[in-house]
Amino acid sequence: MPAASLACIAHCQQLLAQGDTSLSPCLKAALDVNAVTEALLKLAGWSSTQAAPLAKASLPVYLACADACKEHAAHHAQCKACREACLAIIAAVQAMG
Repeated sequence: MPAASLACIAHCQQLLAQGDTSLSPCLKAALDVNAVTEALLKLAGWSSTQAAPLAKASLPVYLACADACKEHAAHHAQCKACREACLAIIAAVQAMG
């Protein structure tokens, strides 16, 4: 997931630098996802009991990103990959119960 969100962030920033502000919501959502995912990976890495609760609490972040990237997924491979990664995480967290 971090690779997908980082690629989306870089792509959105590049377009913003060119004056295209249409991906601003996508950029903001991908930045949130990247921050949450880094925290989750750290917690999971040391088998913290707080990983699962944080994953469940983070669902709105992943849902928002999947929604923001949906609009651009057909035109931008980076947004499509980020959205697909978010959807996979959403499914995994929901399967946790």
